[in-house]
This record gives sequence, C-alpha cells and structure tokens, in this order.
Amino acid sequence: MCDTLFIPADARPSGSCYFAKNSDRNPDEPQVMMISGTGKHSCLLSRPVWMHGAEMGVNARGVVIGNEAVFAKKKADPHGVLGMDTLRSALEQADTARQAMEIIATSVENGTQGGNGAFKGTLVYDNSYLVADFDGAWIIETAGHRWAAKQLWGPGAISNTYSLTDEFERADSATLSEKGPGYSWKKRVESRLYRLITRGDTRRASSLQNAAGMVDGVANVFSAMRSHGPYNLGRPNLKNMTSVCMHEGGIVNNSTTASMVVDLRPKTHSAVIWFTAGPAPCLSLYRPALLEHGVFKILWTDYDYGESSQVSADYWKSRRTATASLQRRAFRDPSFAGRRDAAQSALVDLIAHRCNADGDGSLRTEVNRIIEEFERQCDSDAGTRPMSARS
Repeated sequence: MCDTLFIPADARPSGSCYFAKNSDRNPDEPQVMMISGTGKHSCLLSRPVWMHGAEMGVNARGVVIGNEAVFAKKKADPHGVLGMDTLRSALEQADTARQAMEIIATSVENGTQGGNGAFKGTLVYDNSYLVADFDGAWIIETAGHRWAAKQLWGPGAISNTYSLTDEFERADSATLSEKGPGYSWKKRVESRLYRLITRGDTRRASSLQNAAGMVDGVANVFSAMRSHGPYNLGRPNLKNMTSVCMHEGGIVNNSTTASMVVDLRPKTHSAVIWFTAGPAPCLSLYRPALLEHGVFKILWTDYDYGESSQVSADYWKSRRTATASLQRRAFRDPSFAGRRDAAQSALVDLIAHRCNADGDGSLRTEVNRIIEEFERQCDSDAGTRPMSARS
C-alpha cells in the first residue's frame, strides 16, 4: 500500500512545488535508489530489487511519477504488465507530465496490466498514477484497459482507492461515452471490499489535510510523509493501514520501505530529490540529490546507485535491522525526534545555501558526515553495527 502527494507552487515564497511518495510493501523487501540511462531521459529511481520497474522516480526532464495499487471490480490479469514497469517506461520516454500521462494511457488501452506485484505471495492489481513536472500534475486511474485522468490545479493525493468521480478531463472512449449526470468513475470501477481493506480513503484524506495546513518549506513535506495519523505506535497491530508512514503488523502486513520527496523549482527548472534509501521515514533521514541543467548530481556518495547493486540492497537490509530495533526505543525517547530533525535541518540548510555542487567536494563531504553521524547514533541506540552502502 502507498500514498502519493502533490502540492503546487501557488504563491509560495520559495516558488517550489512538491511531489512526495511513501512506498509501502513487504517489510522485508529491499528497495534501492538507482540511476538508469543517460541523456535527457536518464532517471533516478526507487526500485524494489526483484523487479525491473520502479515505485517512484524522476527523469532528467523533471518529470516525476508515483503509482498506487488500486483494486477494480474485475480482477487484473495475473500475467499482465506491472504498474511499476509502466512507470519506469514512461519516465524513460516522457518530456512532460502530460506526455507521461498519455504514454501510460496508451499502454493501458493497448496492453494488459496486472502481474504479481508481491515480493512474497500473490497480489495482482490495477494502478493509479500521480504524474508531475515543473508546470503541474495529473492523476490517472486505470481499471483493465480503461482509464480516466484529471489535471490538478491545487493539491492532490492518491492512495489505494480510486478517487475520481465525474471531474476527469481525459479518458478512454468507453468511459467518455458513459459519462453523464450522476456518473462516478469511482463507483463504476472500484471494488468496495478492497476499498474497506486498504483504508486508502482514510490515508488520502490525511494527506490532503496535511497539504491544506502546510506552510512553505520542504521540512513540512517530510513531516507529512512521517505522519502516523490515528495509528497508535504503542499498539502496532492496530490501524497500521491508516498511517501514511506505515509500520508492519495488522491484517495487511505492509510497512513503508522507501520514501521520496521532490522539490521542483519551476523558475530555474531545477529540483532537489530527497530520498530515504531505507525503510521507516519517521526513523530515517531524507538525503539529497540535485537535478540541474538536465543532469543529476549525487551528493550522498556513500552509496552505490548502480542498476543491480548488491551492496545497496545490503545497505537497505542493514537499515531495516536498525530501524526495527530502534523503533522500540525511539518512540519512547522524546529526544529522538529532536536529533532527527536537527540533522535533517542541517541537510536542508546546506542545500538552501549551497545548491550548486559543481566542483564543490566540501558539500558532498558535509552531506556524508551529517548522515553518517546520525546513523551512527541510531545504530548505537538500536544496538546494531553501522554499514556503508559502499562497504
């Protein structure tokens, strides 16, 4: 289960718009950051290790996509194409969010989606997508070969339920022919049983509520993705499906295995990509990378961004062990959040005051130092040994 959020620039002093996604999957499923391709469609992707596709990512043109599992009345094809594969394919081709939306729509109409999206066991589903760039965003929801899409003019969010009713602007021909007074795409295609199981409407409402009360600044987006809502950290088997930052337990044993926040800056056509490279954003730091002049600039160098890196998968596993142990202590330690936020603020301030990494090795050195010191303290608290992803 997952949650994706978009916040437009509007009149924000920073001029930024924000994309954010928490990827919620099997708690033991590694998810790594990787760079694919070269040139204008190179991508920085967050990819579960066993699949080709990605849960979320951004390309060198500033197009960002996150997808969600949604469940239609008619079950998806168990032999279809994974939504994560479609996401990666769109990022590797699209120059704009609109073009990415059209690539996804064409893929859905002309191909077959579905496949087993589970790390363990079987989970077959359709997909919704939130697609953004420097100029705005789209939501596109799919069911089999059918789809509906809406351009966002304000904050938007998707989760594991359908959200569009009759406000969509683009759709397949069959859906357009059905649309009329009282029509609801959501009611037409959605499985009511899965809507109740996934609690997606609750988490989507929580994301939109967070967006509505948000002041300018990426730190507020981090807080939204670390939020737990009505979930009780002291009783981890209850209401975990209502938490944007999901912890394992309950009937659907998912947890947030990776998180990404993209600070898109339309005035300069640049971006700062923040990612956890590990599970549990509430127990982790978001680390920065830059997109400037169509080129990704890696700042956290104590990591391997290769396509099939075993060491980055092992790094994720080490953070999984650390956060699982840390969770039992951190939620009872009032000083932990303060240490996390101080380290995160230090990283944000570094980027705010020195956002050009050309020839600036000291910026990378400082980014690595802050992350290393924070994780060393976490590992000490958790009783685990720290590990570099370049070990």
